[in-house]
Amino acid sequence: MKLNGAHTAIVTPFNSENKLDIDVLHQLLEYQIAGSISGIVPCGTTGESPTLSPEEKQKIILEVIDHCKGKCKVIAGTGTYNTRTTISNSIWAGENGADVVMVITPYYNKPGQKGLYLHFSKVATAIAPIPLIIYNVPSRTNVHIESETVLRLRQDHKNIIGIKDASGDMSYDLELVDRADDDFNILCGEDGILMPYLSSGSKGVVSVASNVFPREMRDLVNLYQAGKVEEALKIQLKFRELMNLLFVETNPIPVKYALESIGFSVGSPRLPLHILSNHYQKTLRSAIDKVLTKNK
Repeated sequence: MKLNGAHTAIVTPFNSENKLDIDVLHQLLEYQIAGSISGIVPCGTTGESPTLSPEEKQKIILEVIDHCKGKCKVIAGTGTYNTRTTISNSIWAGENGADVVMVITPYYNKPGQKGLYLHFSKVATAIAPIPLIIYNVPSRTNVHIESETVLRLRQDHKNIIGIKDASGDMSYDLELVDRADDDFNILCGEDGILMPYLSSGSKGVVSVASNVFPREMRDLVNLYQAGKVEEALKIQLKFRELMNLLFVETNPIPVKYALESIGFSVGSPRLPLHILSNHYQKTLRSAIDKVLTKNK
């Protein structure tokens, strides 16, 4: 399965009572589909998965699958630090129509490379033939899955079809591109360095910025892959400041504020996160306005 393109790590909208707002979720999905996004990633980091109950996760994933069927891919976040739970989450998502499951490296219990291999091997075997991508985000998990481990997993389990790499290490990306087979999907997990990742062989991105500007992020990837590098670079540079500001506080604090700024009532993040600090709000709003002005 090819995962070329831009895939949005969708936020989870909450109402004034801090409960799921499914109506707003549908609005967000329609906005993404109108922007011809390649895929939606529910219940990831940007979706505040640590604060969602199992029932809420299932509700969100089902709504995304139902809304996006036939329009874009659904890559469901199903990973936890518990192998058995990850397996049951992933089987459920696959059986209910998710195209791919995204499994994060186990956080907190902090396995070494042997434990990581055993974890992903157990999950891949149990859920086969459901496609799986590894989610490598060491800044969140304090765990980095080494390239040798990834390559061994890919060799042993063909339903491990790719990796979302948010390590920011392009030498890591290059090694995977060099040594993995052509069907292995390497997706950039850092908007701010998307162009360098594409130039080193990544096939696309799982994006935070595309929550706000889906069409532009899709265009960036498509233009680059069509050989129109200068045009793609113009988009990367136009969004450079905004991409950086979307991480000025812990994701998804800034992107939720950004969505509120363009008219989506996504609500505040759940504790222990909070609304964007006052001294950043004006700066982020200004960056959004600047990009919107350039789009006219």
